[in-house]
Amino acid sequence: MVVRLLDQWASSPEGARLIAALAADGAQLRPALRDAASDTIIDQPPWTYDGFDRLNAAHALARLGDHRAADEYADLAATPVDLHWTRIRAAEALEALGDTRAADALAHLANDNRIWASWRAVAAKALARRDDSRAPAILRNLVTAAYFLSKEEARDMISTLAAMGDETVPALLEGLVTDTKVAGELRLDAAEALVRRGNARVAGLLAHLATGYQLHHLNQSQAVQILARPDTVGGTDALGGLATEIAQHPLGHQYGPWKTAIAALGQSADPHATDHLIGIVGNTEVPQYMRADAAEQLGERGDRRGAEILAAVGADTDTTAESRVRMATALARLADPRGTDILAAVVGDPLADDGIRTDAAVALADAGDARAPDALAGLCTTRSPSLQAALRLAELGDARAAQPLAVLVERADRSWRENPNRRRGRLDLALHGLHWWSHQVEGAMQALSTLGMEEATQALATLAECGALTHCLRVQAAEELIRRGDPRGAPARAALNG
Repeated sequence: MVVRLLDQWASSPEGARLIAALAADGAQLRPALRDAASDTIIDQPPWTYDGFDRLNAAHALARLGDHRAADEYADLAATPVDLHWTRIRAAEALEALGDTRAADALAHLANDNRIWASWRAVAAKALARRDDSRAPAILRNLVTAAYFLSKEEARDMISTLAAMGDETVPALLEGLVTDTKVAGELRLDAAEALVRRGNARVAGLLAHLATGYQLHHLNQSQAVQILARPDTVGGTDALGGLATEIAQHPLGHQYGPWKTAIAALGQSADPHATDHLIGIVGNTEVPQYMRADAAEQLGERGDRRGAEILAAVGADTDTTAESRVRMATALARLADPRGTDILAAVVGDPLADDGIRTDAAVALADAGDARAPDALAGLCTTRSPSLQAALRLAELGDARAAQPLAVLVERADRSWRENPNRRRGRLDLALHGLHWWSHQVEGAMQALSTLGMEEATQALATLAECGALTHCLRVQAAEELIRRGDPRGAPARAALNG
């Protein structure tokens, strides 16, 4: 009964496809039944223009083990239909069967501009899996037309291209790096692929990308980062050349690539990086802030070959005080005593800005120089004491920091209370002032709390008894006095509670 029923089904296209499904599920079918179903599929093809039913019919033949399935797949892959993806799937099925026509079918489909780029990319990847010599150029062409692909698809094309062993691949990747019509991220992906292949030309290409206006500034910094990788052949020399080029012509370049390039030189394990930094520091035609940036990186490297040029430029009084401080700080990191001498000279320079003198004094303290406490104390006793200097002096445990810290608390609090924006209800501007007040006051009060000497206790007592001070600050000072066991703390706290 079942046999007769299957024989009847084999004479209709729907029944034939059902028999094919049974065969795919492992059903034991008579050869005659298989042949009859196959003949029905061949003799009664579906009349559609989209290719979907034809693809299903070819799949049914393949399930039945009919050799004519390959011909159906090849014919569908070569025939224009409304659903282009059915042609791609037919070519892939042809490849799965091991048919020699698959390569030509895939190459034709990957080059057909009438097919959506996403499906052409599928065909190109299938062709690349076969290591076909036509695949590299097709993949490159798809990347250059990447506005038809998503970013992920275009990157996948580059990755597939880079993985191929064809001798044309390096040249094609170099072409993508230099193609200004290709998106910046994709050009960098191609460059990274060249780096992984150990390409000797990629360093120069990356240095060129990082200059001018070929890329967005974020992509320029990424190009510098790739250049700084230890596996980039010739990367250090190209990086040094790039930094020198930007330093000599700063107006033609953006600042971002410079900062990334100079930092990468400072972090490079290649000893040649020091030579490039020394060259920039000693070049008088380079802007002083850039020379100072290079000097800081020399100090970070700890390479004493940079000591002489740092000392020479730092001692030059024609150099701005800010640059001298940065040079001297770098020199001090190299444990060279000339660095602290220059810093001490800047601290004592009456013509230097107070902020720069403070930076120099703090750098002296960081270097552990014995002159640092006096230098910091001198900056704390002026009419406008420096909070930075007072905080650093407190960290050194110097009693001279106590009174300036109390003065700074009072001034910051008064400035906040008298803020006109606060009185006028300008909440946005008032909040900015509140942040400044909080930073100033909290830093000073915390520093006072860490000082255990009598001078700090006296300063806290003065704050607790100051009627003009904000209530919360007076409470904080009184509670710190109580914590220290000072007899003035409890009465002050009780008076504030009342």
